[in-house]
Amino acid sequence: MKNSRPAPASQPVQPPLPRPDAGIDVSKAHLDADVWPQRPSAAIHIANDDAGCAALVEHFRRLNVRRVVIEATGGYEWRVVDALRDAGFDVRIVNPKRVRDYARSLGILAKTDALDAAVLARYAGQLDEEAPEIPDDHQRGRDRLVTRRRQLIGMRTMEHNHREHTRDPKLIKQIERAVELFDRQIAEVEKLIDESINDDPIAKAIDARLQTVDGIGAVTSRMLITELPQLGRATRREIASLAGVAPFNDDSGPRRGKKRIQGGRGRLRSALFMPILTATQKNPVISAYYYRLRDAGKGHFTAMIACMRKMIIHLNTLVRETLQKLTLTPSRTP
Repeated sequence: MKNSRPAPASQPVQPPLPRPDAGIDVSKAHLDADVWPQRPSAAIHIANDDAGCAALVEHFRRLNVRRVVIEATGGYEWRVVDALRDAGFDVRIVNPKRVRDYARSLGILAKTDALDAAVLARYAGQLDEEAPEIPDDHQRGRDRLVTRRRQLIGMRTMEHNHREHTRDPKLIKQIERAVELFDRQIAEVEKLIDESINDDPIAKAIDARLQTVDGIGAVTSRMLITELPQLGRATRREIASLAGVAPFNDDSGPRRGKKRIQGGRGRLRSALFMPILTATQKNPVISAYYYRLRDAGKGHFTAMIACMRKMIIHLNTLVRETLQKLTLTPSRTP
């Protein structure tokens, strides 16, 4: 009888590694990238130029990257964002403060470009699966114009403040010339914004629809289009949160605190205050809602914010209907 050797034990099959997510820390001159779950030789430091972006695209393709997260940096990120999106990657631009808070929750207090890239890659896994709306060229151009308008208004305000505390006639004349210059430049930028909207069939249709609502004039309509491009594409809760008029609970144990608004786009909320004040007088729906809240004992400011929320949600519905008529499919449903 022949001795038979026992069959070798089969090696356990290793499950395939999940596709990694990538994070990119952006500076003016360089890009630092990393992935999570970690891979050998995945971290890369490369120039923030066309050649560097092309090399980064190939690097991510080799690693089979699923999603890329980049912090908003005020403009330096757009070259690599465009390169990655053109290559078919799911790219998310995120709020730097949220990422920093996430890093602290992990106990990561140190801050370097390479470490920030690694944190961004881990943060990518916490985002939802639905890709965000990608702004088109028209919207990107308007974003730049709105940013420039905001900068000019800030500089004009500083000059006005200097004027209040200046007594020297020569300096007063200089300040007044600066204010006149800023006024001309603001008017030029606003003209460019109007031209951008008129040249964009979608924005033009939205502008016309918004101005059919009592209390929404040309200035407010253009502000909504430029400051709240998600209008018509977000849910009612999302759009209220983005506008900064969504109430949030403040409860703990048996205590039931007063609901408060927080976050959102404070500039938009402030700019909507006067249009909503007009709407409480001229718009029958908003007016009835405002006085019903006042009769229920709500304060003026609370009632105004509630009316603002009601108006934003109504405008969101109108814009969604307009987009549907233009055969566009909104990214989110109510």
